[in-house]
Amino acid sequence: MKSKTPIHGNCHLCGRYRQLTYEHIPPQAAFNNHTILYDDIVKLLTKGFDQPFKGKQQQGGIGRYTLCSDCNSFTGREYGAPYVSWCMQGMEVLHRTASNPFIDMPFHIFPLRVLKQIVSMFLSVNGIGWRNANMDLVEFVYLPKRKYLSRKYSVYAFYSVSAIQRQSGTAIRFCTNERFENLGMDAFSEITFPPFGYVMTVDNDAHDSRLVDISYFANRAENELRMEYLKLPVLPIFTSYPGDYRTKEEIEEDIRTNERRDRERANQSL
Repeated sequence: MKSKTPIHGNCHLCGRYRQLTYEHIPPQAAFNNHTILYDDIVKLLTKGFDQPFKGKQQQGGIGRYTLCSDCNSFTGREYGAPYVSWCMQGMEVLHRTASNPFIDMPFHIFPLRVLKQIVSMFLSVNGIGWRNANMDLVEFVYLPKRKYLSRKYSVYAFYSVSAIQRQSGTAIRFCTNERFENLGMDAFSEITFPPFGYVMTVDNDAHDSRLVDISYFANRAENELRMEYLKLPVLPIFTSYPGDYRTKEEIEEDIRTNERRDRERANQSL
């Protein structure tokens, strides 16, 4: 939500303490503006781009006060349009395949610029401390010609057709077996807004094998417009929990299982 009073803080890109501007995450033109009806995002996919529909509107689009005006203008100028084109093509794929793309689909994009916009979004959703601990990402975004990412960083993508949007800084996911024994934990960040969702990890693998690694976009040149063929999964999102890609049926089954376990524990304590 936009503030009526000036907000000051450390810019998540340059790091300077300045008045912050409202950073749309994703960019406004990537379906993130007041004309997008979040409660009816699936209707956009089924009706197509030229069909009007009614629904609840969120004014101004989703975003945060994270970037100073200079950095906001810089990322928009350098990476905004290529990222919007990527999203337009993604939405078109979902529309034409009835949200079930089962083959590699072509994207005519500037891969490096798309990835730099995605990384800048992760810099925004994570705190300034995360930014300071990952200065290599700052340099990657700040230098348009800079190629390659350290192997410690991985960016994954998937399709999303859910009306639920998720923007999560670093989240911790604890893994257990059926006996609730600890199997370790995963640390990751997630940004999901139709038509895409992204997961970024640092020194960690993806927590879900269905996620598709697009980190190799960093190996392309700045002005390299090319055809990238991607077979991305459509992952269900029914909760606000980052990293949760359970179907509605799986969630309902988990609820029943947890209720049954609670009853068994209660009976054992009697």
